Amino acid sequence: MKKGGTKSASCMWQTNEAPIDRAVRFLIAEFLILFAYFWLGLNTVTYLMYIIGTLLLITSITGYSWIYYFFNINTFKIKNLATQTLLIIVSIYILLLPLLIVMMRALI
Repeated sequence: MKKGGTKSASCMWQTNEAPIDRAVRFLIAEFLILFAYFWLGLNTVTYLMYIIGTLLLITSITGYSWIYYFFNINTFKIKNLATQTLLIIVSIYILLLPLLIVMMRALI
């Protein structure tokens, strides 16, 4: 940290995802993008799946999650696998929540 408590620009883009976190994000992104591609018809759910899948793919490749940065989470430094897994599940749920809401509304 710089003097005065502000984060430096170089600190902002450091890896904050553990390797297992990146692998899970990559697999979910791959599933969402492929599922959206083979979805019959173009609708809101399909576009939402593309957007979320692309965001997950970018974060899995770069190793940097803006959600983790916002909530000051760093799974890269956590050695406890149970804590790491819990944080991964919560972050993926936050990303997938809009998709779940839209899918539920489409079914009603």
